[in-house]
Amino acid sequence: MLDRTDANAPGFNSKAEFVNVLIVGAGPSGIGVARILQQLGVSDVVLLEKDQVAASFLRWPKEMRFISPSFPSNAFGLTDLNSITYDSSPAYALRRTHPSGKEYADYLRNVGEVLELNVAEGARVLGIEKRGKHFAVRTNRGLYRANFVVWAAGQFSYPHIPGFKGSELGLHSSKVRSWRDLEGDETIVVGGYESGVDAALSLAEAGRKVTLLGRTPTWDDTNPDPSISLSPATHQRLVNCAQIRNISFVGDADIVGFERNDDTIQVFSADGRSWQTQSRPILATGFNSSTKVISNCFDYDADGSPLINECDESTRLSDLFLVGPEVKHRDHLFCYIYKFRQRFAIVADCIAERLGLDRDIMDQYRLHNMFLEDLSCCDEENCLC
Repeated sequence: MLDRTDANAPGFNSKAEFVNVLIVGAGPSGIGVARILQQLGVSDVVLLEKDQVAASFLRWPKEMRFISPSFPSNAFGLTDLNSITYDSSPAYALRRTHPSGKEYADYLRNVGEVLELNVAEGARVLGIEKRGKHFAVRTNRGLYRANFVVWAAGQFSYPHIPGFKGSELGLHSSKVRSWRDLEGDETIVVGGYESGVDAALSLAEAGRKVTLLGRTPTWDDTNPDPSISLSPATHQRLVNCAQIRNISFVGDADIVGFERNDDTIQVFSADGRSWQTQSRPILATGFNSSTKVISNCFDYDADGSPLINECDESTRLSDLFLVGPEVKHRDHLFCYIYKFRQRFAIVADCIAERLGLDRDIMDQYRLHNMFLEDLSCCDEENCLC
């Protein structure tokens, strides 16, 4: 149990709210970890959400769908790929194989309501410090003190805007609510991975001419890991797209600048080539690390990924854990739900152990393939054909 007798300890004021575990983010990661902590009997768990539950999914473009398929296979020991708990299924709840962002948000909100999780919406974290054995978490709604912090803020709210000249002339893909709302008959999309190809296909299906500019031809990449190459769902869309002739694919364009010339925008690549458009170029350039909001709490590798130990705990601050799409081990990326959910129980188990709680429930998570300890199963050579 929490020791609330030291509310006036040095560095804290009497108005600080004390919690046992503070989870930052009420998306799939935050809700998924909160569920396991609940099963473990961890008391006083609060989720801080800067917007509303599942806010990132509510901001997806209307046409965007999950590329990982859902299927109600839980009863046969095969958890739905998009589930955040082993006893729920978006496919069953939504009757959808590839749900939209709004539909998936409905699923997440329903899970949170059924579990009666303690979510503080509209609570934006401004900074985190560790003072002695406890954390001080500053928010726009006041100060929290916590024994443990789980960072589950995701990435969608932190779009990466390239630093090249004229990048402000572009529009990041995460800012689009519907591809049919964009003006103009033609569009340039910068970025050849999932978000870029999704944008190009959605624009083509809306009747636009599209030039897709990627550094590499990802559409030809045969790597079995969909975190590196395009997913099967996207390859299938490429094959089935009736308007595929409306897309020009360029797989060797390293874009280095935009420049406005009267009523057009010129897009330049490093090798001197250029393209012109009358519409704002779409920047499908990925996302920054949400941990940069609290960069004083993490160390980073050469690629800018936060460094974590075998319990997904910050290498800089003990009792601060990372869950979600930024988790990375041995160059393995955990950026899909079916991947990063396998680490929820690792974090929850570590917290429960430090609190001296019974952890027998972890056997259920191992049984349902949601307790990934042996990372050798992620190695590429395990995919034989």
